[in-house]
Formats: sequence, structure tokens, C-alpha cells
Amino acid sequence: MDLRRRLLLGTTLSMGALSLSACGGGGATGGSSGLTSYGLGLSLLFSPSTFETVEYGVSGALAQTNASSAYGVGATGSGMVVAVIDTGIDTTHVELASHVHPDSTDIIGGRGALQDVGNHGTPVSGVIAADRNANGMHGMAYNSQIMAIRADSAGSCSVGSSGSCTFDQTDLATATDYAVSHNADILNYSLGNALSLNSAFQGSLANAAGSGHVLVFAAGNNGSSSPDYPGAFASSSEAQGRAIVVGSVDASNTISAFSNRAGSSKNAYMVAPGENIVSTTSASAGGGYSAYDGTSLAAPSVSGAAALVWQAAPSLSANEVVSILLNTATDLGQAGVDSTYGHGLLNLKAALAPQGTLTLSLGNRVDGHELAAADSRMTLPAMMTGAPELGQSLMLLDAYDRSYSVLLENFVERRSSPLDIARWIDSDHEFDKEERILDGRVAFQARPASERDNGDLALRAQLQPGTMLDIAIGRPMDAASVTRPLPSAGFAELSQGASMAIGHQLGYGFEWRMGFSTAIVDTQRSDLDGADRTDISSELVHRSASGATARLSLGQLDESDGPFGMESAGALAFGDGSRTVHGRISIDQPITSDLSLFAEAMLARTTVSSTATGLVRDVGNFRSDGYALGLASRNLLRDADRFAVTLMQPLRPDGLEASLDLPVARTLDGTVIRRRHDVRLSGDGREIDLALDYRLPLHDGRTVLRLGGILRHEADHDPARDLDFVSLFGLTHRF
Repeated sequence: MDLRRRLLLGTTLSMGALSLSACGGGGATGGSSGLTSYGLGLSLLFSPSTFETVEYGVSGALAQTNASSAYGVGATGSGMVVAVIDTGIDTTHVELASHVHPDSTDIIGGRGALQDVGNHGTPVSGVIAADRNANGMHGMAYNSQIMAIRADSAGSCSVGSSGSCTFDQTDLATATDYAVSHNADILNYSLGNALSLNSAFQGSLANAAGSGHVLVFAAGNNGSSSPDYPGAFASSSEAQGRAIVVGSVDASNTISAFSNRAGSSKNAYMVAPGENIVSTTSASAGGGYSAYDGTSLAAPSVSGAAALVWQAAPSLSANEVVSILLNTATDLGQAGVDSTYGHGLLNLKAALAPQGTLTLSLGNRVDGHELAAADSRMTLPAMMTGAPELGQSLMLLDAYDRSYSVLLENFVERRSSPLDIARWIDSDHEFDKEERILDGRVAFQARPASERDNGDLALRAQLQPGTMLDIAIGRPMDAASVTRPLPSAGFAELSQGASMAIGHQLGYGFEWRMGFSTAIVDTQRSDLDGADRTDISSELVHRSASGATARLSLGQLDESDGPFGMESAGALAFGDGSRTVHGRISIDQPITSDLSLFAEAMLARTTVSSTATGLVRDVGNFRSDGYALGLASRNLLRDADRFAVTLMQPLRPDGLEASLDLPVARTLDGTVIRRRHDVRLSGDGREIDLALDYRLPLHDGRTVLRLGGILRHEADHDPARDLDFVSLFGLTHRF
């Protein structure tokens, strides 16, 4: 059947008013108020392919407009009411019987017959709401309700064929007023071909738009350059941006030959499939299903899409629903909005995707203080990689204040610490020969830069007998060798960049040192980064006559961001930084002339300052510990070789927790529902390392052979990590 011939008639006169076949929509505010959460979800609730059944494909409109993507996020049209102002509906059709709204009516006085004699309102309604029942086809919004308002002029429709159906504009005005007063959400007008509107119908359409309903019109089937009325009303100022006029395309997205183009209504015009569309057929025309053509079949796809978009986000206004559908349409024809396709093809996948910048709400209203989600993050250092997954969801808002649920974990980056082979090898790039000036009171040492880091420069000046001043960029003099992987080495990297210390010989083998270091060298950027980290420490060193060395140090590390190199920004910013008080004790005890025992224990207590400007509210104090025990030998296999074996637990945070104030939902009136959520940022694992290292100078000592291996249990304190083993063979030469 060709609905072009049967529904879109030429202009006739009836009772002194223009008579036409039209399609329309309108709606109320999209739902009731309350505390219900309406999240679309950044992740699909269901796979769209689940809905792409035989029944889905029969219609001819659903796949082309990506309707399954809407179903995948839970949008089905449930709770939405679409008024179909047309020739009535077959209330007995298996696809429609459960979708006929109780307020459906025949507005023609004295007739009182809702049954569709002309077989037009039934196929239009089927495109919108035919049941998803594994039978025949189903509609775009298959859980929506149809408020069928029969408005065809008495006696104008032949039984089984609507080719003679006409509509008086005054009756259409009455039907429109009825739909508005009975709270239909969307008004569908699959009729047209009028040259103008009478005052009653125009006033009713303007009132429907002004009342916050969505109006959807068929463009008309005359192949004209612009839509007929009432479709042309969509682009008028009286429509207030709450109306859409719909043209037809074929299966290849080419404008149908019969379809009126966008023309002067291009800013309110879009297209939808309108050829060979399978839909429900009224009993008067034999029942079952038939294939139809016409913009009358394209318009209800848009009405159904409006129901899906509005159901998914009931807080939207009618203007926003229209804006979303138009602005997310797939561009066809000339780039941008053009006079043939207008905004382009209906695309539900795009319509239900977030629009504009996604934001995190920091206040109690959706129109309050917000920060861009893309600028909000938390980066956990390697020692916190084993923290539990942050499974709590939170709400993001798009440009239309639609809520989207996303896991908090998506904002967290977890750094790992695979064994740094390059740095291990580069540890052999030792300081060059010391240079002295000013009668030997000032000494310079340097280590050349490599591809991995920037090198080091150190200066030591004798201020007076027994008192020395050390200044360094990078590694200071007498820094611990990387061949001994100690907890303090990783801690020191947080502030290694520039340092100054003063030391004084106290006598009896004791030396006292005090100083500070700041910044961290970013070797990838070749500059100093993170100069907002400062460590002030004091150390007491004792060297005995037997060669034993003991060190006791106390210090305080201040970081303007999170503790131990944690980074945070935007809504997840920690606020005013952290302060870590740390203590370390270490010994190096000779056993023989070539064998020594070394040990180290480190404890730290960290206080984190947080502010109430973001989502992070409270961060608890926590402690950290690390230890190492090992043996070091010289001249083991050959003269001047070095061998070390170390058993170590790297520095491990314990008890780091944060309380987050998360936005989790919104209400229809714009209130943001918030929930406190405590997260643990330190893990249950415990990394234990066993490291073997052997270094053998060759020839003149400038060439070094390096052999080694590290076995890591629960690396980065992550209980999910298996045993890691890395072996090393290296040969370096210093020119």
C-alpha cells in the first residue's frame, strides 16, 4: 500500500476551512518529580545486538536509525504517551491492544468510534509503539502508550483505504487541545498538504508548543522544495524550538523522490526512513502487517525517538529533546544543515550519547558548581597499585544536564614499577674524577647525562675544619648505589633534584648532617618538574674504627599534591598536599675484609590535608614502612668485582583511606543526590624482593660487565601479581 496516495491529499475545502492530512506531537514536561535516578550509563546496560532480532529488522526503520543503541541503555518508551492525531487505531491488533492509552478518543461529535476505518492511524501507531513480542515487527518506542485521537471528517474515509480521508483544521485544533489537556508528551501529525493554517489550528499548535510539548510533523509527499503545512509550522517562531518536521529517505539514506525537502524549514527539519516501512494494518484493511511509503511513516519514527530520549532523561525540556534529536542527526547531503536533508538522518546512538563537555557536579544542584570530568583524575604511585578497585559509580552530566553513570575507577590511573633496566645499567655511570679548586677546599664531581636521565652535578666545599657544605643537582656525593635496592632509595627519588646540606664532624667517629632537597628530575622532559616537593632532614652518622657505619636520620617531606608522588586534579584534587615525617636507621657491618652485612629499616607517618572544594572530603593519616637486609662482597671471583644479595620490602603505605562526596544521581527538579564513599588507596599485598647483582670492571675499569636478577613477589604490593623475575646482562663503557 502507498500511503502517499491515501493520506497526503490535495487541499480541499470543508466547512470553510482548509482540510488536510497531518502529523504532530506534543508533550508535557516528561515525567513526574521525585527522587528517582535516571542514569543512561556510559556503559551499555545490554548489548545492542541483543535487540537486533528478526522482529527488529522487519520494520525497515529501526536498524537504519540505530534504535538498538537506545534499547541498550534501557530506553524503551516506558511511561511516555504519544498522541497520534489521525484516523483512529485498531484497538484489537495484537501489536497495539496493550498500548492504547485509556484517554484515546474520537473527537468528532456524535460518532464516538475509535476504530480505524481508513487504515492510517494504525500503521502510524505501529511505527511508534508496536509490541516487542517476537512476532511480526515492533515499534521504535515499543513500551510507550498511544493516545489515539481520531479526527478525520465524518464519512471521508472509505473502509480499508484512507485515500479519501480528510481533516478539518478546526477539528485538528480540538484534537490538539485534547492531547494537551490530557497530558500527552509528544504529538504526532502524519498529515499535511495544506497551504496555510487557520487561526484555530495555528493557535492550538502554538499553545501546545508553549505548554512544553514536542510536536512532530510529516513534511508532505509532493516532492516540493519545502514542507507543507502543518509541517511548516515547525520552523515558525510560535513553535519555540519545540517542533520537528520530518522528510523521508530510502534504505540508502537518499531523499525519497516523493518527500518534500527541507527548504525554508531546514533548521527544524530532519529525515527518517519512509520507504518500504513494515507496520501494523487495521482490520478494516485485512489486519496483520503491510509495507508502506510516505513521510507519514517517517514522522512516527522521530516521535518514537523523542519518547526514548525523553524517557531516558525525563528532566529534559521539550526544547532540549528537539535540540538533541536535530543536532545529533547524521549529516547527509551538503555539509551542515542544508535545504534538502536539513539536519540529516535520525540517529539514536548519537542522541543518547553524552553531548558537550561531561562534568562532575560539586554542589547540590545540576546548575551549580561543576568541573570538567576530563580534567579530574587521581594517579596512584606504584606503591599504591595494589589498592582495591574503586567500584563505586558516580554521576556525570552532559551539556543537557543528563545523568550518566560511570565507575570511579575510570578516573584512577595506576602506575606500575616494572624493573627499570636502563636505570640499573646507568648506575654504572659514576661520577667523573673529582676536580678540586681553592687549595682543595672545593671539590666538583659530575656524572654525564644519558638517554635515561640528566646526569648529576655535585659540589662539596670545606667551610672550616670539620664542616662541609654540599650542593647538588641530581644525585649528591656519597649517594647510595642502585646495586643495593633499599627502601630509602625510592623515597629519596621523590625529592631528588636539587639539594643542599651542611655536615659537621662531631668527633669520636660521629658526623651530623642537615639539609634539604627539592624537586624531582623528569628525565623525559629534561627539566625540573615537581619543585613543590621539599624534604628537610637531619642525619647522624657513626663510623667505627672497624669500618662499620650506622646512620640515623629524621626528616619531613612536604608535597603540595598527594603523598609519595600521588597526583590529583580537578574534582579529585586532594587539596593542600601532604606532610610525611620519616625516620630511617641503617647499618653496614663488615664481617671480613671483603664481606659485609647491611640492613635498613624505614618508618613514616603521613598527614594529608584536604579541602572541601572538590569530591575529596577527608583523608586519614597513615603510616608506611620498609626494610632491607643483605650481604655485599668484593673480590669474590676476581679482583675489584662486587656482588650483592638483598632481601627487601619496598616502602609500603598502610591505612591510607579517603572519604569522597560523590554525586550519584539527580532528580527531575535538578537536585543532585550525593553519597559519601570511603575508598582505600593502600593495598593488602606486600611486595618482597630478592635481588642479586654482580659487577665486574674490565680492562682499565671504564668498561663494566653487569649481571643480575630480581625476583618480585606481589610487585607494587599488589596481591593479584604473580612472581616477577627479571634478569640482567649489561656491558657499559664510559668514554
